[in-house]
Amino acid sequence: MKRFPIALILLSALLLTLSSCAPKSRVDSDALRGLSAESLQEMREEILSRHSDGSPLSDSETAEVELIREQERRLANGWIFGQWVDKHGARLIFRDDGTVSVGARRGAYDEFGIFKFFPAEEPSYETSWAVTYDVAGDPVVMVNARSGETLLYPFHKSRKEVYEMSGDLQTGAMTGFLFTKTQE
Repeated sequence: MKRFPIALILLSALLLTLSSCAPKSRVDSDALRGLSAESLQEMREEILSRHSDGSPLSDSETAEVELIREQERRLANGWIFGQWVDKHGARLIFRDDGTVSVGARRGAYDEFGIFKFFPAEEPSYETSWAVTYDVAGDPVVMVNARSGETLLYPFHKSRKEVYEMSGDLQTGAMTGFLFTKTQE
């Protein structure tokens, strides 16, 4: 009978020791929501300063730094935030936390640039977006489409309108949608 409490105490001590050795809380997109660019930079520098001796970052630290940099790129391109609408009603709502609402689509453009209505409307969905840069240094927004493909929005000259493409930066194909920023 006396062995049970001792075993319980030893088990509790072991669990306490293991929990203190567990990795610290990881950075995720929810933790980055609402932070300023300065706070993000401090977080990134804190991770990098742990390796000022030249030691390599762990896989999880590398992922955290990339997530922070992705959020920094979004904030650096804050003019993207808000609603963008195509003349046939398709819409995009970019948020500062890396989420985007892709609105319902009633049709698509064919290879000749003619809009064809679908028999049933494609429903809207929520996904994520990221900013990268093309070889000219212009921002390109990448959105994960429901179908698994990537939708690209290359902002070259204008910050008020953008053509939608599908594919990747090398072989993107125009979808025919031209999104215009709405005034808020």
